Amino acid sequence: MLISYYEDGVAAPKKASMLMAGLMVVNAVMSGGIVFAWTFVSLFVAEPLAWATWMPINRGYGLLGLVEYPFVLLWVVPLLGICGAWLSLKVGRKALAFTCVALPIGMLALVIGWYHLAPQEWH
Repeated sequence: MLISYYEDGVAAPKKASMLMAGLMVVNAVMSGGIVFAWTFVSLFVAEPLAWATWMPINRGYGLLGLVEYPFVLLWVVPLLGICGAWLSLKVGRKALAFTCVALPIGMLALVIGWYHLAPQEWH
């Protein structure tokens, strides 16, 4: 016997799992940390990102420096990942939502890891 409490077989939207919510928080903290604590974060991130994009990154940015090319990758991509994951969860695509929040974290980890593990003559 099957009982449905929803009309037309439409179920309530599923909530995000703890892992998905945690990855969204990591992306939000990463994006906020880049914007509000750039002086500290630049010690770890500026050289690897400048090396990966072949563009210099100014450590002392102004208001206009927030939208310059290599710097904008660090804070816009995680925000877009959060928005994409939220929309994917609303549509019911959990795999796409996980990809949206894992991609910015993976991209930054890959750039930093590749920079530190590459031979010194590549720098």
